[in-house]
Amino acid sequence: MKKSGVLILLLIFSLFITACGGNTEETDLKTDPDSNGETEEKEQKMIEEAQAIVFGTGGTSGTYYPIGGALKPIFEQSDYIKNVTVAATGASVANIQNIQDSINQFAIVMSDVAYDALNGTGQFENSKVDLKAFAGMYQNIVQIVATKDSAIQSIDDLKGRKVGVGKVGSGVEQSALKVLEAAGLTYDDLSKVTHTGYADSVQEMKNGNLDAAFFTSGIPNSNITDLMQSVDITFVEIKGELASKLMEKYPIKKTIYWQETK
Repeated sequence: MKKSGVLILLLIFSLFITACGGNTEETDLKTDPDSNGETEEKEQKMIEEAQAIVFGTGGTSGTYYPIGGALKPIFEQSDYIKNVTVAATGASVANIQNIQDSINQFAIVMSDVAYDALNGTGQFENSKVDLKAFAGMYQNIVQIVATKDSAIQSIDDLKGRKVGVGKVGSGVEQSALKVLEAAGLTYDDLSKVTHTGYADSVQEMKNGNLDAAFFTSGIPNSNITDLMQSVDITFVEIKGELASKLMEKYPIKKTIYWQETK
């Protein structure tokens, strides 16, 4: 039986929309048995009530922000959207919090963070958020990059080192926390922790102020490519027992990979 590629992508990296309200009238238009005149009247009313949308993305040096800019004119083709404001944010966690506070109506969110929000776990422990997935986009890959001079070869080697973990409230930081936890490490075990975005992490590594940094994005990441032009680097692998611990604690991806289409 054919496996569902849509579900795989949806889990990895998704566009989310606030779950409350908004599309009831559109459903009625498709199923309304009334006359064409009444249907046109409803449609005209929806156009007149077109809403302005704030689209939460991420930092301007990351991937989410330009994706938001590319999607803006597509959304604005809809008669039901007045205009879209693409907002630079702290990314996944911040975007979900903004949806809770009605600041964002749409947002780009890493799926592991969305899973926590929907289930009231992790960063959102005992605080479930009502979200709806709007579209699956592409696979995100967690990459840990170290300068070659640091001699860091494994996650255990991050102990006592200077590490960039992504902006506060970003999906990057959530990935970093999960990986460090699986290795039995916390921020206290690192000599320095910086909450820097991709561009700033790269600059700090170039300047010798960071030994390593976490990048959670699609491949290739232009910031890592930039770093490679001036600094020799090492990609720190997540493998063996560490990988097994992560898969055991966060099995949702494995489950979705085996979801079957009906």
